Amino acid sequence: FVTFMSGELFSVLKEHSILGRLMKGDEDHQESFDRGCSQALESPFGLLSQLFSARTMGLFQQVEEEGIHSFLSGLILGSELKEAFSRFSSRKEKEFPSLKLIGEGRLVESYQRAFQLAGHDCEMVSGTPTTVGLMKMARFASII
Repeated sequence: FVTFMSGELFSVLKEHSILGRLMKGDEDHQESFDRGCSQALESPFGLLSQLFSARTMGLFQQVEEEGIHSFLSGLILGSELKEAFSRFSSRKEKEFPSLKLIGEGRLVESYQRAFQLAGHDCEMVSGTPTTVGLMKMARFASII
């Protein structure tokens, strides 16, 4: 089991860094997301050294100002997946017969796209039944 603070990092960078000041809007730009995600997945460098590219891509208009938001999102999600894959690389492919993404909305769709760019198919599953089931288990176990 591994978890990441990707959403928190994105929020901090957007709200409290020079990257956020370069962003214009928060509409999804698929091409910019794909570019950031692919860069993260393919680069030999880690996220911290790649963050600067979000700034330079915007300054040199290699990514539109409206796309910096999506580029940064792709860069962070791609870095997250790359690290997760490296942690579990000793497992055989058959041990992961299918990947399930639990949830709905833009975030889960972004993760699905990132997995596709990384060469992994995955299925989106509604989070509602999962949440209900976990709540029932917690009540049964007297956790809540």
